Amino acid sequence: MSASQRREEILAAAMDVFSEHGIQHTAIDRVAEAAGVSKALIYEHFASKTELQETLLRQLTGELVADIVTAVEAATTADTADSRDRLRAGIDAYFRFIERRRSAWHMLFRESIGKEAAEVVLSIERAVSAAIVDVLSEAPETVPLLGDVEAGVRLRVAAQMLTGSMQWAGNWWVDNMELVPRATIVEWALDALWLGLDGWTTKLLAEKLGETPST
Repeated sequence: MSASQRREEILAAAMDVFSEHGIQHTAIDRVAEAAGVSKALIYEHFASKTELQETLLRQLTGELVADIVTAVEAATTADTADSRDRLRAGIDAYFRFIERRRSAWHMLFRESIGKEAAEVVLSIERAVSAAIVDVLSEAPETVPLLGDVEAGVRLRVAAQMLTGSMQWAGNWWVDNMELVPRATIVEWALDALWLGLDGWTTKLLAEKLGETPST
């Protein structure tokens, strides 16, 4: 087995072991046993357990972001797709990742991790928030606001808030998949996000026009 293949074997074993037992409660010895290698060999590829953890987190975050981007781009190519459809596609990809990587989700968002690893996880928030801004920037409801600097900033803030709410929704759903199927949680999340965005854009447009928004 080549060095790169052995490295992938170690990463796969670490993913399984960390997901099942938690990073903080897993010694390198257990990863070595699962991978069928010596602990010394693991340290030839990774300087520490922290480096191994960060490598896994980069893999997971990259996979999640790629899934969301691919889904949104696919929805964009559909002739009848609108901004709501693109947002739905991204949300569905997000929950599909949780469904497929249920155990790994705990490693991403529920474990105490160091500063460097936290930066890796934060890259998810930045990427997802940017994707939301991209989708909303093309929404007919938002286009009239894009020339306004303050509205643009508020759009980014709104996207960040939506990203945070999606993370909390994911944390709830990972423990309650048996109660709510993915298709349902996707529609619930979409309705909640779209309702908030619709009210936000209506209010901003009214302010821009010097009107009092209806309640």
